[in-house]
Amino acid sequence: MGPSRVLRSLKFCGVERAPLGAPIGAVGRPVAKGLRRRLVPVGVAALLIVVPGCKADTCSGGQNMTNPRVVGEFSAAASPPTLRIGWDAGTKLGALLPDAYFEDVVVSWGGAGALIEEVSLSSERELTVVFSSLGEPLAERDELGFTLEFPDRAAHTSCAHGGMSDQYLLDVILHLDASGTLASADFTQRVLYGAY
Repeated sequence: MGPSRVLRSLKFCGVERAPLGAPIGAVGRPVAKGLRRRLVPVGVAALLIVVPGCKADTCSGGQNMTNPRVVGEFSAAASPPTLRIGWDAGTKLGALLPDAYFEDVVVSWGGAGALIEEVSLSSERELTVVFSSLGEPLAERDELGFTLEFPDRAAHTSCAHGGMSDQYLLDVILHLDASGTLASADFTQRVLYGAY
């Protein structure tokens, strides 16, 4: 019996979904060739039964934001340290997202997310991120990284997709100088597609 082939990911409705690591046809021990030939069609039929109503994904097109950036100045020494993030309208469906969508932002746990006390939509296309005191956390590093999570678009637009809810993420890295003043910032947008 040759090496097992591994299914790296699934693609439903034109969207690649969560990776899988199980060997194709593996049942815990070697399977006779005749039995395998009978199991594979059963497995394919089961997939067709489980996913009969696969909806086309009309939600994931385009980015939530164009040109995300820091608005004004940011200093870790301020009391409290407050960061304003602005952006231009997104692309494709992202351009149609209402303010209520951006009001549902939450901070992802991890990185400097634990140092954030509040994040809110403060005006059209502008979020305000309020940190707790950053004096001690910045004593040993010169950058802050955190992720903002935005909800599935289906709740705020007329789009639809199969599977579980998607998450739209904005990764933020703030590079600070020796005085704690912002030197530069990096923004990266990502999508985590919900599993089927």
